[in-house]
Amino acid sequence: MTCCFGAERLVGRGQRAAAAGDPAAAVAFYDRALARCADHAPAHLYRALSLSALQDHCAAAASVQQAVKREPRRPAYRLLQGVVAYDAGDLPGAIDAFRAAVRLSPANRLAAAYARLAAIRRDLPRPDPGHLAALETLMASTNPAFQARWLVLCESALADGQPKGRSLAEQMIAATYLGGAAEARQPLWAARISRWFSALGGFTPARRAALALARQAEARLAAEDVDGALELLALALQQRPGAEDLLDCYLDLCLYQGSYEPILRQVGTDEEIQRLEGQPDAQAAAGADALLLLGLVRFHQKSVDAAMALLEAAAAADPRDYLAPYFLGVSFLLAADLPAARQWFQKAVSQINPSIAALRLAEWRRCLGASAD
Repeated sequence: MTCCFGAERLVGRGQRAAAAGDPAAAVAFYDRALARCADHAPAHLYRALSLSALQDHCAAAASVQQAVKREPRRPAYRLLQGVVAYDAGDLPGAIDAFRAAVRLSPANRLAAAYARLAAIRRDLPRPDPGHLAALETLMASTNPAFQARWLVLCESALADGQPKGRSLAEQMIAATYLGGAAEARQPLWAARISRWFSALGGFTPARRAALALARQAEARLAAEDVDGALELLALALQQRPGAEDLLDCYLDLCLYQGSYEPILRQVGTDEEIQRLEGQPDAQAAAGADALLLLGLVRFHQKSVDAAMALLEAAAAADPRDYLAPYFLGVSFLLAADLPAARQWFQKAVSQINPSIAALRLAEWRRCLGASAD
């Protein structure tokens, strides 16, 4: 018992080292844990993950095999065995491990999705349409938090192995989220309008007028008439200028349509915008919202360097935000700085609001198309 207790303590120190970004130190702690208790399955498992992070794939595979040998009935162990094999490029081994995890836990959607992903990658550049269809069905039935994690998985795949990685990510994004434009728009915008309905409170004439206009805008969105919805939301804002959710919805639609002037006017005058873009002191004094809005506009205008400076300032100003880290991840991915891209994506997914993953992916698809030109 003393032996295992000491091993547990060392495994905990290894996990903290791994979380701090030092996988080599983590491996050293796991080795010390195994020296005390050679049958400690978690030490073998976490050691494998750190070795995989160090690109020592052979040692990682051997270590995770030891973990699975000691805990053969635990689906999480088989799932992580698949992740190690997947990262090493051993697609048959990854598929076998993921399928074993699904057999042990049929409700494990993460293992099922990874198995599909590995099969699609194996079959590139012409994946089996059945895999794509099955993945689409799987994702349609899963929960929003998982969809948010899947967003980062798709985009990380884009960076892994040209041109196959690009082909993979494009197909995964399309199969997962982008079957129709209305599907990408409706969850966010309709939900925001609905929340605004519930926040109306009493019914003054102005509130009644704004409510009617917002309902008409929702109907226009359902019919994929974004321009019409924008016009109605602008009229509703004249009736209720203090409705923040309604304003957020309006600005989202402006961004989607490439109508940047209303967004810039939320940031400030032309002179204030010039100061924000040219003076670090002005960025430090500005609020995170202004920096984020301006950064998003510059990103969509393909001014990536300017966007990155603004988004980094926004991320520093509000550590709880996910949008600035998300678009920094996309920007670094476009710049082929893969470690930085993954770091920012990990930050984003820890904060992301899953209900808008579809909209973010729609924007990323447009970014993919622009970068291919």
